[in-house]
Amino acid sequence: MDAWKFWLVAAPTFGLAVDVVMHLVATWIIGFRNLYYRLLFGAFWGGLLTLGLTLWAASERGLPLGETVVYALFNGFTLLVLSFGYFNLVQMNLSSLRLRIANELDEAAEGIAPERLLEMYGAHQIVDERLARLSRGGQIESRDGRYSYRLSTVYLISVAMDTTKRIVLGRRIRDSFRRK
Repeated sequence: MDAWKFWLVAAPTFGLAVDVVMHLVATWIIGFRNLYYRLLFGAFWGGLLTLGLTLWAASERGLPLGETVVYALFNGFTLLVLSFGYFNLVQMNLSSLRLRIANELDEAAEGIAPERLLEMYGAHQIVDERLARLSRGGQIESRDGRYSYRLSTVYLISVAMDTTKRIVLGRRIRDSFRRK
C-alpha cells in the first residue's frame, strides 16, 4: 500500500490520539482549569493534525482540489465524531449520578445508608448546585425570579449535543427526561 493511502485513511485516528494527548497536556502541564477549554484545546490540535495529514496525503497523490476538499471534510467529520465520543467518555464520570454514587459507595468501606445518599444527592440540592455553578460561570442569569440562558460555551455545547442527538436518535435531549 502506498504511504499516502494509509495517511489519508488513518488521519482521523491519529487526530484523535493527538486530541487525547493535548487534552492531557492542557490538564497536567499547562494547567487549564476549565474542562471545556481543555477539551477544545485537544480537539483543536487533533483537528489540525487531521487536516495536515489529509492535505499532505492528497498532495502526495496529486489529487485534484475537489477530491482533496471532500477528503478533508470527510476526515474532519470523522474526527468530530471520534472527538465527540471522547468528550462523552470524559464527561461521563462528571455528569452521571449513577457513577458518582458508585464511587461514593466504593470509597465507603462500611457502606452508606439510603437516607444519607438521598441527603447527599437529593434532586433539589443537585439542581440548586448546578444552577449556582451555571450562574457563577455566567452561563445563565436570573431575572425576576426566572432563569434564562446566556450565550456561552456551555450553551453552544448544549446546542451541538442536542443537534447531534436529533440527527442520530431522532429526538431532542430533553425528550429523554419528560414523563410520558
